[in-house]
Amino acid sequence: MDQSSLASAVLPSSGQSFIGLSGLGAPGTISGITPNTWVADANGLYHTATDLKTVWEGIYQTMQAGNGASLTAIQRLEGNAEAIFENTGLHKLNAATQVRDREDLQREFDAMAGALLKGGIDASKPVTVTTYLNMEHVLQSDTTLEELAVQGHGLNNEVNERYDGYTNDIQNAVDNKTLYVGTGLDHNEKAITAFMDDVVLGHSPFATLNINGHLTQLNQNGAAEDRIGAAVAAFNQAAFTKVYVASDFSTTKAVDPVPKPTTPHTPPTAAPVPAGFQRAYDGSLVPTTLTAAT
Repeated sequence: MDQSSLASAVLPSSGQSFIGLSGLGAPGTISGITPNTWVADANGLYHTATDLKTVWEGIYQTMQAGNGASLTAIQRLEGNAEAIFENTGLHKLNAATQVRDREDLQREFDAMAGALLKGGIDASKPVTVTTYLNMEHVLQSDTTLEELAVQGHGLNNEVNERYDGYTNDIQNAVDNKTLYVGTGLDHNEKAITAFMDDVVLGHSPFATLNINGHLTQLNQNGAAEDRIGAAVAAFNQAAFTKVYVASDFSTTKAVDPVPKPTTPHTPPTAAPVPAGFQRAYDGSLVPTTLTAAT
């Protein structure tokens, strides 16, 4: 299906199937495989009736109270997404815009949750490179989960507004001043433009390829985003090891500690080279003149 056909493929009414990004039919309702139920509107954009603001706030409070171990990996992503909302310009947006923006993120979160479930991956344990790639493979191989995830993440040159997602609604549209000053990936980078994109949301709807011998996570443009080790570490940080708090965000870059000066290494002085000899590459002495054996 060409782009013009996709752009004009709208629904006669909400809740009916439509032609998705893959060119195949996408269901009007997604239920069971994802934590929330999603119903497509007349343009095929999925919405949930869940009050995401209340849910995220409750999860974040649980995490701040030290009870994050009772939550799934995806719930902790939601809680840390709430931390970004509360500590950046996102909290100043009107209620309707916040609903839209939370839905963008939740679509991708739910697609990841569905992939973990369908792939039989234990969502209570940090991922490895193998299980992370398995999650991606399951998500991208399931046209329903992929449709939901791409609607959430968004495309830069979307052929239909249902693919606006985080990329167009949030990434460069809200707050370009607040930085993430905590530890880990994207330290001292823009909290919404970079940190939310790379760490809390991630790029699981998009391919990971071997580039010059390195497994590399691509973004929605097909460009290299992070090496897979960094992507896995970022997921585990946001989903397992960190609870982001107000002090992790600032409009001023963190001043990192200056490394202590070290005493310059002085190589030992080599012994004088006797006349008629020179040093070989391994430090041994070899004669400067070779004569034929008699």
